[in-house]
Amino acid sequence: MEKKKYMVSVYHRNPSNGIASGRMTAFNIGEICFYPKDDRGISFRYDDNYAWIGNKKIKLSAIGRYVGNWCWDDILISREDLEAFIGKVWGKFGIEEGKPEIVEFWDSAKPFNTEEFVKLLGE
Repeated sequence: MEKKKYMVSVYHRNPSNGIASGRMTAFNIGEICFYPKDDRGISFRYDDNYAWIGNKKIKLSAIGRYVGNWCWDDILISREDLEAFIGKVWGKFGIEEGKPEIVEFWDSAKPFNTEEFVKLLGE
């Protein structure tokens, strides 16, 4: 049985020209919208096989470029890589929009449990 994959929409391109900026300054997982707490975001780059969020390398299953407009790309990743992704951005990003139970967990969980957070997103 194939494992579930998660789509993460990543805002990392310069809005003036659509060129990758090297920083992720927003991302969405489904209907949950995340924003950086310091307006700088986190370093982000990718090739056809991997993405690097800060110094964390994650395996990509698929990429969709210029989704919606030229600032956003979609990456498809496994549950394990989503947990690694979330572990890297927690504390640096807040939730701008999402289900109340997810926002509450994100804001109050200390220490943060990435596995429990991904369960809240749905199996």
